[in-house]
Amino acid sequence: MTNKSAYCTTLIAVALLGCRVIAAERPPLGEMTSRIVIADDALWAATEAAARAALAPRTFAGYDDPAFDVTQVAPGAPGIERLRMFRQLIVVGTPADPWVAELIGRDARGAVADPHLAERRNVWARDQSVEVVVLPQSGAATAFVSVLPYLAERLDDRFRAWVRQRMFMSGANDALRDSLERTMAFTLTLPAVYEREQIAARLVAFHTRTTIGGDLDRTIIVGWRDGTHVPAGAGDVLTWRDAIAAQVWGDRQVTESGRVAQRPLPAYGDGSLEVRAAWRMRDGAPQGGPLIDRVIICPTRDRTYFLEAWLYGPGRRKYEYMLQFETILDSFGCRGARSA
Repeated sequence: MTNKSAYCTTLIAVALLGCRVIAAERPPLGEMTSRIVIADDALWAATEAAARAALAPRTFAGYDDPAFDVTQVAPGAPGIERLRMFRQLIVVGTPADPWVAELIGRDARGAVADPHLAERRNVWARDQSVEVVVLPQSGAATAFVSVLPYLAERLDDRFRAWVRQRMFMSGANDALRDSLERTMAFTLTLPAVYEREQIAARLVAFHTRTTIGGDLDRTIIVGWRDGTHVPAGAGDVLTWRDAIAAQVWGDRQVTESGRVAQRPLPAYGDGSLEVRAAWRMRDGAPQGGPLIDRVIICPTRDRTYFLEAWLYGPGRRKYEYMLQFETILDSFGCRGARSA
């Protein structure tokens, strides 16, 4: 290479680096629920069904709700410059593919025998995460499918961390937590945006509502009975739920019991149970949404607690809010039955 060629190559490299630095200062596009996959069309055609099942699972929230939008684009396709500005990118290919080679570095560009993942941050925009899926030249489609569970887990862990950070942007209401422990013998950590409403002596609700971007109502309810009342199954939990709903909303709201999921809660007393279902308005109004109910046994207090989290968010993806509910409900503790 002549000195002139080396000089020109250096100028080009510096110019590209400068462009990348400037790009990384730009605000990202899209939401955290949008996932852009940069992959060869042929590879995507061979793996699309498996990839969508892993990267955009349909979450049970009383009904099937797609958790994420997944958009695939070929590396040289029109419009890729804009799509590369999104918050969540997944770049897929072999070390020989230019769109992968530019991200993994010169030392990692040799052939690989097994697929692996690499993470890059703020490549084309700030606050951007780029997952690079590096595949072997032979059997790339099979290798991509094999690594999808690990990729999905990494992305979900990142999304859950973002949800926790976002839900407590206004701070946690520690004063409320302390007051509940003092006066009602249980603890619950809620974001400061929730307001307390005492429904009855043994029934309290916490609400937050907004109309920014459309209606969004979130409600947490806690009630209890003396003694140990181990539910025989989801039916017992929903029967208690219906009794509490009647106290809070009269006969206006009912439980949709056609699709129900349940699981035990081993962090609490034996027999504690979680049930997921949906609610709707009885009068035929087009209102409804998912709910999570928990019955928690607290032997040392000789109490059985009922917890509910329900959502009304028409037109919104539900997964983020269900994760918020899980975080709040997991913070519940009573003396002798505190979550880990």
